[in-house]
Amino acid sequence: MAKYLSFLAILLLFAGCYAKKEPLPGEIAEIQKNMTNAETKKWWKVFEDENLNRLLEEALAENFSLKSIRKKILQAEAQLKKSRSPLFPAIDATIGVSRSFVNESGYSDSENSFSLGAAAKYEVDLWGKIDSLSKAAGFEYKASKEDFKAANVTFTSEIAKNWYGYLYQSSRLRLLAEKRDIARKELETLKKRFVSAQADVSDILQQKSTIKEIDKDIVFSKNEKKIFATALNVMLSKKPDEKLIFNESAFPDVLSVKTPKIEMSKLMQRPDIKSLYYKLQAQDERYAAAISAQYPRLALSSNISSSSSGLNNVFDNWFASIAASAVSPIFDAGERKADVKAARAKTEELLFRYKQALLDAAKEVTDLLEKIESQKQYIKILKKQKEIAQKNIEFYRSRYITGQQEYRRYLSALMSFKNLEEKELKASYELALYYIGLYRALSTGWEEDKDKK
Repeated sequence: MAKYLSFLAILLLFAGCYAKKEPLPGEIAEIQKNMTNAETKKWWKVFEDENLNRLLEEALAENFSLKSIRKKILQAEAQLKKSRSPLFPAIDATIGVSRSFVNESGYSDSENSFSLGAAAKYEVDLWGKIDSLSKAAGFEYKASKEDFKAANVTFTSEIAKNWYGYLYQSSRLRLLAEKRDIARKELETLKKRFVSAQADVSDILQQKSTIKEIDKDIVFSKNEKKIFATALNVMLSKKPDEKLIFNESAFPDVLSVKTPKIEMSKLMQRPDIKSLYYKLQAQDERYAAAISAQYPRLALSSNISSSSSGLNNVFDNWFASIAASAVSPIFDAGERKADVKAARAKTEELLFRYKQALLDAAKEVTDLLEKIESQKQYIKILKKQKEIAQKNIEFYRSRYITGQQEYRRYLSALMSFKNLEEKELKASYELALYYIGLYRALSTGWEEDKDKK
């Protein structure tokens, strides 16, 4: 009895010297209270684009990259279950059968032997090391789920960017074809004027150069459209050269898209930010485990076994034993202290990364809001210019019909209007990209469907 009391006294002495880790800063510890689930509304529906909705539904279900990330979540879940196993005793059972032969001086004999046994072992979590490692695995599991959400946010935004890039090039090709027709008509007019000595050769050459410039733009747009189509096919897990089947419509009126109300505190709910937070918490628990590893470990073990030459007697003779052992580090050349120092440095590194990520996210959102507002103003100016250009077209058309103005002036006014349309189309495409970037930066409005979890 005195031996056990001495053993417990030694453990209590170590407990009195037990050094706890420093807690995380207060502002970080309060973050978890502010974390709530993101809005369930899917952000891309603000564009009211059925083709985009269909694209994303198919892509989210079929994309190979997302499927591989889902498997990472399963790996993290399995690791979590594994980390909890040391909290409970491990029990192993053994069964053995043997047969021995004896041959001596012409005499031979044999004997059967049967044995049964069970062994249990358990490490008492005196300093919380096992519990800390289990909690760390739990936070890593949560981080993997947030990583999956972050991947979905990035993925959906890339789908939207490529879809509107594809749609932009399709609309631009239609506009360029119209501009080429106008340029060709103007060339025919110049040729007629040249015959009547009302135009110079340089005018004809300049117009031909204009047509070639438009042809060059058409080739470029066709290549860009093909690149966007290939990217969409890959994201849909289809062959790169497979034909996209969509009802191609005009580029949407992005100016009517409402800018969401922004609360910077919601940036804490970004999946990538939450993932960093959970990784910080996991590392904090590993830091605690490194401190606990400096102190003695108490292990309990138990064995029970039986053996007999016959199966009917194997349960009659039993031998049981129970043992307790403590292992305490005495000299390790500073290895455990170095582990503690490294774990603390890693925790502080993740803390600084988390704070910087919040600042970067706030800056990204602020910049995009300014770009969106500026782009909207630019599009409004272009629309007013188009109104003026439309009046010019009507003016020159009426004067041409009454014979007061040359047909060429009407074609020139029509070309100016098409140039403005092309500028507005490009500006609308850029505004769409800004909106997509904003929703990606906010990373809210996406939540995996329950039936797909």
